[in-house]
Amino acid sequence: ESWGCRIFCVTPQRVNIFRYIKEVNKIIKEGNYGIVHNHQHFRGVISLYLAKKNKVPNRIAHCHIVATTENHISKTIRYILIKLLKRFATHWFACGIMAGKWLYGEKAYNNGKVQIMNNAIDTKKFGYNETTRNEVRKALNLVGKTVIGNVARFTYQKNHEFLLKVFAQIYYKNKDALLLLVGDGELEKDVRKQVSDFDIDNAVIFLGARNDVNELMQAMDVFLLPSRFEGLPVVLVEAQCTGLKCIVSDKITEEINVTNNITYVPLDYPPEKWAEIVLNNIHYVRTDNSDLVRANGYDIYYEAKKLENLYNTMVQETSFK
Repeated sequence: ESWGCRIFCVTPQRVNIFRYIKEVNKIIKEGNYGIVHNHQHFRGVISLYLAKKNKVPNRIAHCHIVATTENHISKTIRYILIKLLKRFATHWFACGIMAGKWLYGEKAYNNGKVQIMNNAIDTKKFGYNETTRNEVRKALNLVGKTVIGNVARFTYQKNHEFLLKVFAQIYYKNKDALLLLVGDGELEKDVRKQVSDFDIDNAVIFLGARNDVNELMQAMDVFLLPSRFEGLPVVLVEAQCTGLKCIVSDKITEEINVTNNITYVPLDYPPEKWAEIVLNNIHYVRTDNSDLVRANGYDIYYEAKKLENLYNTMVQETSFK
């Protein structure tokens, strides 16, 4: 808002889809926009249809995930919605190659129809700093501890259930281990109950949603992300920038591994095996990887300028039609 933007809050589709349609249609109709950029993958079909209906010349579909767990019926629905989405959208964006192929199809990606927009970060903000690490560890009483970190919403996708099974095995082998959980979400109550069931309450710290993730990551020793599915998780860009070793599931795209600090582990491996791999990656020389992350195209200032240029090109091209 301080930049002159306007923020509209509308009724979620799951609450009342008819009210959602009415409210979004009103915003688009009255806004006289040159571009509508939707970030709901195939669920954005409604807003992109409304954009087309209201003659918005540039309509962007943007995918941020790779796969979801679905039955035959939901898979069929997704297939139909993607067909409609590709018809209503004039431009197809994705956060990564796997996400682009998943939503728009491999043929579309190979034909150059998909624009990859990297999930970028402020690399200066996330560069490793030994002083910050020591200060945060002291403030959170982490000195002398082996700190396993996770930054994610408490949702099915992020797989906290399995993460806690892994950490329980780590803790049984190393009583100096602590787990930092940064985030909130609808499954937080379930996660807290599982922590109590495993009797590891004194080894798990819930930090909630935070705006100092860059500093908290400095205090961690290993980053653990056993997601069930992902697009291209920006949190791994952040973790790599701070020089963290990252242990992640094999459901996460390998294109994000720009520092060779990521170890991929099959999700069907038992928690004991995961714990062993984590413990084998605790001792290493921590380095600042901000230059490497920046060189691979994940700097927010570069990506923001790229998006701005794309917007300007779209508007200029359609103004001549």
